[in-house]
Formats: sequence, structure tokens, C-alpha cells
Amino acid sequence: GAEGGGGGGGGGGDRHVPGSCKHLLWQGVRASSAAPYYLADFSMGADKWQDGAVTCNNPSMLGVMEARRLWPDRPLDCVVSMGSGTVAPRQRDMSSISRMIDAGSVLVESACSIDRVDESLRTLLPLIPGARYFRFNPIDERCQVELDDTEQGLLQGLMDATEDYIKAEDKRFAEVCGILKGPLAEGAEEDEGTAAVLATEVGSRRGLLLVEAPRVEDEVSA
Repeated sequence: GAEGGGGGGGGGGDRHVPGSCKHLLWQGVRASSAAPYYLADFSMGADKWQDGAVTCNNPSMLGVMEARRLWPDRPLDCVVSMGSGTVAPRQRDMSSISRMIDAGSVLVESACSIDRVDESLRTLLPLIPGARYFRFNPIDERCQVELDDTEQGLLQGLMDATEDYIKAEDKRFAEVCGILKGPLAEGAEEDEGTAAVLATEVGSRRGLLLVEAPRVEDEVSA
């Protein structure tokens, strides 16, 4: 997702991440694609927007925050975090020149870290009775694909790494499916939408869930 410029300060009150549900689809896509050094910032009014990965590359915590705001009286049952693949940490060259060159890379990696949020959720969610947390993210050398890479061999390697990971984690995917489907209330009847959700599976089962959202006039027009 895209993260907006500006920020709040002070304490107390109902603090939340700045944003709105009233922006058009094309605006969200344009802002989310504004990765620094690749595409220019997206300007709208007095605000400038960039790819949310700049400050929140793993939005799982934001999802938990938003769920608490939307449904404050509902228990948190399950959080599923889906990564796009990463590589194992490497030992860096310790020469003085390399340390200077790496300094910028370290700062960027720290800002875009997905592990900090993962570690926080693994620590905090067990404190909530009944809450479950699942993180799916393949760690494989084939996942080292740059944002602007278009070489077919690299993209195929990324897909192959994902396929291998899905097969290896099939049991956990099945467990998540069971939790997300949940038991049907006694005496309740399945409508068409509920039946579609209950029939949806992930992982190697190749299920596909389509969610229809309300449309607004000119939402995809520039």
C-alpha cells in the first residue's frame, strides 16, 4: 500500500494512521507504485505519496490496528501475513571502502525491514487470548529479484521458489484454511457467498477467492 506524507504528534486521543477510504482506485495504485528512484512521487493536493514500503514494508501491524479501529468489540482470531520472498542474510565485506558503500544500503534495508514487524507480532499476539499468527515468506536465493528485473529466467526462478515453498508448507496452509473458514453456526444455512468462501483453499490446492467490491463512478479514470 501507499503511505502518505506528514505525521501526527502528541499523545492521547484516538490516534490512527493518516489516510482515507475515499480515494479512487487509480490514485491508490499510482501512489503505491511510486517507489523512490523508479517512479516519481504521486502528488495530490498538498500531499505527496510514495510506495508504502518506504516506511512500512510489512503492513501486518497496520492491518491489526485497522481491524481494532473498525471492530473494537470483536476478538482478534487470526492474522495471516504473506511475504513476497527474501534471501538469507549474508556476511558483509568488512573493508573500509565496502563499509562506506554499504552504509546507505543498511539504512535502506533497516527502513524497509519486514522482520521487525514479524518479530513484534510473534511477541505480542500470543498475549491476546485465542489469537493465532501465521507468517508465510519463502527464504530462497531465487527470490533475489530486483524491482525492475524483467529477465524471464529470474522471474521463473521466483515462481519455482514459491511453488517449492507452498508444497513444503502445505500443512500450515491447510491449518490456516481451517481457521479462516471456521465452523458454521449450528442451524445456519450456507448462502452462495458463504459456500464460495468455505470452498476456498490456498497453497497447493490452487483455490481462488474473488471478492466483489462496490464500484464508484470514474474510479479508474484519470
